Amino acid sequence: MKLNHICGQTYVIDGSTQVGVYLFHDDTCLLIDSGPADEAGQIRQIIEEQKVKVRAIINTHYHADHCGGNREFQLQHQSLVCASAPGAPMIEHPILQPIALYSACPPKILHNRYIMPPESKVHNTISPGPLIINGGEFRIEELEGHALGHIGIETPDGVFFAGDSLLPLQVLQEFPFLYLHDAGRQTETLEWLKNRKHQQLYLAHGGHPDDVEKVIQANQTILENMLQIILAFITEGRTREDITAYVIEKLRLPFNQSQYYLLMASVSACLSYLCLKKMARSFAVDHLIKFQRKSS
Repeated sequence: MKLNHICGQTYVIDGSTQVGVYLFHDDTCLLIDSGPADEAGQIRQIIEEQKVKVRAIINTHYHADHCGGNREFQLQHQSLVCASAPGAPMIEHPILQPIALYSACPPKILHNRYIMPPESKVHNTISPGPLIINGGEFRIEELEGHALGHIGIETPDGVFFAGDSLLPLQVLQEFPFLYLHDAGRQTETLEWLKNRKHQQLYLAHGGHPDDVEKVIQANQTILENMLQIILAFITEGRTREDITAYVIEKLRLPFNQSQYYLLMASVSACLSYLCLKKMARSFAVDHLIKFQRKSS
């Protein structure tokens, strides 16, 4: 893991989650995401080797591998944290994340470091548009879909950190599935990224892709495939549990208790989208809620 120069004052630390770094001229810096908690000490050491302190952190979203290092920098550098208004409560109260997955008081299996980051204070909630930090003008873009309130950040050097709005080709080849909060908004985000030409686009997992358009198309194809697999299975009424089990088997996805709830949440997002688009319907029967494809 090391600090890699991109251009101008913009750098990236290549951990398991790519952490963006923008160096100011007063021996402080801005982080774009802070990585997982178990890498925070190493990331801090890399920053401190530059004789720099972290003035602020902008989180693209609230997942543990993106905001897990917040508390380390708040304790050691008194860093300010910025996040979107919808994402802020999830960062300040991490228990909300497994509650959202389980829809009630979550079982202990979901109280894990992959789902629950250490809690940290969000000092500023931010909205799409320009954002001035320490004299530098950053730009915040809404990239909803993967997570509630997901954002992207463009540095003054024109480098755009897209968080988890896109997955790289290698990941999609091994894991042909997208984790989703909102399938419809993810569709819109992919179209926005396709129409917006970013010369320097960085993914949280995968860094700078050689062919951005190819990566966007691959993400669109995976999402469309997820929707079509579900539609093909619900020619008759099926429960969410039935559909989730079918998708896991069909795509040969890794499975354990914790992973199941993440996969089921994404399937649920797809079902909501299909119902919204009137391609499927939900109904109550035999004390169950089932989903069925609408006939054309």
